[in-house]
Amino acid sequence: MNLMTMNRKRRHDLDFFNHGVRIYDFERDRIASKTDFGHIADQLTYTRGSDMLMANAQGEYHNFVADDVAQTNLGMKVGPQVTNHIISAGMQGASVGVLGAAGSLPTGWTYNAAGGQFEILAVGVERGLPYFEVKYSIANGGSVAQPYIQSANAVVVDNGEDWAFSNHYKKVAGQWPAHASVAQLDIYGADGTDNPAANRLDDMTEFSRVVQIENIARSNPVTCDVNPLYLVVAANEIVDLTLRIYTPQFEFGTFANDPIVTAENATGSCAEIYAESDISALGLDAGGILVEFNLHNFDTGDRLLSFSGGTKGLNVYCNSTNSVQMKCSYGGNVYSSTTALNVGDNKLMVTWSGDEFKLFLNGTLRITKNASRVLTAADFEEVTFGAAFGGSLFTNATFKKAVIFNETLTDAECMEWTIL
Repeated sequence: MNLMTMNRKRRHDLDFFNHGVRIYDFERDRIASKTDFGHIADQLTYTRGSDMLMANAQGEYHNFVADDVAQTNLGMKVGPQVTNHIISAGMQGASVGVLGAAGSLPTGWTYNAAGGQFEILAVGVERGLPYFEVKYSIANGGSVAQPYIQSANAVVVDNGEDWAFSNHYKKVAGQWPAHASVAQLDIYGADGTDNPAANRLDDMTEFSRVVQIENIARSNPVTCDVNPLYLVVAANEIVDLTLRIYTPQFEFGTFANDPIVTAENATGSCAEIYAESDISALGLDAGGILVEFNLHNFDTGDRLLSFSGGTKGLNVYCNSTNSVQMKCSYGGNVYSSTTALNVGDNKLMVTWSGDEFKLFLNGTLRITKNASRVLTAADFEEVTFGAAFGGSLFTNATFKKAVIFNETLTDAECMEWTIL
């Protein structure tokens, strides 16, 4: 599978099954201008005060600098107007050795061995995330011990805000204490102390994510300290535990490290979605197009989908009578048919071959129509989404995906592709 991304048009070319297709993934790679090509980031105003981590579809993490759009092949996130907090993103300052001797935690981190010993065994990078591998050992005496590793970089938050702590762990060797707990956040302030629920990690031997989300219920701003590791060791308990602790993230909102793939969670606004592309190289004398979209309302009466600027080829309209109309136009002749269309999520497929074109909607064949001549590749040289070529009326819809096939699909395939 050969995937090529064009930076401006965000266009993907690939071979899929036995069909050569072109995919426009509007939700992941949103084109959001009615006057020009461009990524949605080009149409937004946004502010993010600090770095951000985000994964891609392969599970690799990437670090994006402040006020930069975070985008991977899994999604896009434009940060809110707050300062997020990545604790020592590169694990700078961590070094191998016993803490208190040659070893050291990342810059700005503290620890309390509580009568035991922390030793840094290794530092490195896995799945794009820097880590340090730490061993904790203790032969505890007659009282409970509470060893911890903590980031000393406090973050001031306000009453009623949601904040999320996200971290990855892997148990390398040993056993958790019988009553092990990890208090991901310590929340405290002038008007009291919050005691967030602890996460029990158990024996996670794979690269695993732990998330804790807290709503700050305080009348005054409070301070949150991040605890990647906080253990409770019972009296007379022996512990010999080795963990990998990866770069954590402390983030405003409830979506730490989760891609936001629509514009609703971004500050600012964007123009109406409109995209156009020259597809003449595909030579579509026969073919098909699948469009996934969320239709907001029927106010505009303009094209949802258009080939060759509307003067020839196929055109699909949304109109004010809660229906979708498909027209085949050329030489002043119009061959059209209409079927019902509801607001909300829809999957629509149009296919053509010879003089016949069909429209499938949400798993059913809705329209079969014949023109008076054979359709040729010249009818399908330009495709637009959201309006006609150079149009001024724009369909009020969110486009999620469009897949253009260079051969006609069977009715069964079309129905399968369009099932919601």
